Amino acid sequence: MVSTSNGADTRDRRPCPPVPPPEPVRLTHPVWQPSLVTLRVDGMACQQCSNRIRSALVAADGIAGARVSLDEASVEVLFDSTRITPDRIAELIRAAAAGSPRTYRVLEVGPTS
Repeated sequence: MVSTSNGADTRDRRPCPPVPPPEPVRLTHPVWQPSLVTLRVDGMACQQCSNRIRSALVAADGIAGARVSLDEASVEVLFDSTRITPDRIAELIRAAAAGSPRTYRVLEVGPTS
């Protein structure tokens, strides 16, 4: 068993509880400043993890879309930089683990474009 500083087993392969696919994104703000950020995330192990993170992100005000890659351990987020920050996006990813046997850790926040 490999564990992190918080004691989470990084090789735990038990499936997460099912999460329904996210709703389609609806842009309601007429003027927005599109930005793109990629975050490296540790702790994702299955499609349910991916769905859980994506659902949490696209439900947040100011986020237009999210692509979660289990293979690359990354999350790419299209967001309105006037309404949400990359730090807040990282908080949403960490909070998405609620109700899951996982802990999601944001290891790196890439540059915003």
